[in-house]
Amino acid sequence: MGIQFDGSASSNTVTNNNVSGVANHGIYLSSGNNQSWVIDNNNASNCLGWAIYYNFGTPASVNNNTLTGSVNGWFLNSATNFTMTAPTGIGPNKNIYGGHTGNVLYLLEFPQFFNQNQSGVENCWEV
Repeated sequence: MGIQFDGSASSNTVTNNNVSGVANHGIYLSSGNNQSWVIDNNNASNCLGWAIYYNFGTPASVNNNTLTGSVNGWFLNSATNFTMTAPTGIGPNKNIYGGHTGNVLYLLEFPQFFNQNQSGVENCWEV
């Protein structure tokens, strides 16, 4: 594991870290209610699990992270009113993807995006 947080926490910052090549997840928020985190400018490339695993909550910012070559890019669970920008777009929360053998992006429980009977989207963007 690169960087792991357990339990609930709010408004923490993870910036400018290099967790490239770890044997599991790069940045891992495993449980609890994690609101308003900033995860910016990290290198989580070539991880054998998820580059970023954000389990439950709405981040303040997840921007300019390198997720390339990791088996899976980014897992995000139960965020509300959160905007992400596709790799070719211009806007907030834009990250660098590519070379994933698993999921590029997996969104779980996004009530404002899906109807109530759907959850989980795999490979939203082609990179």
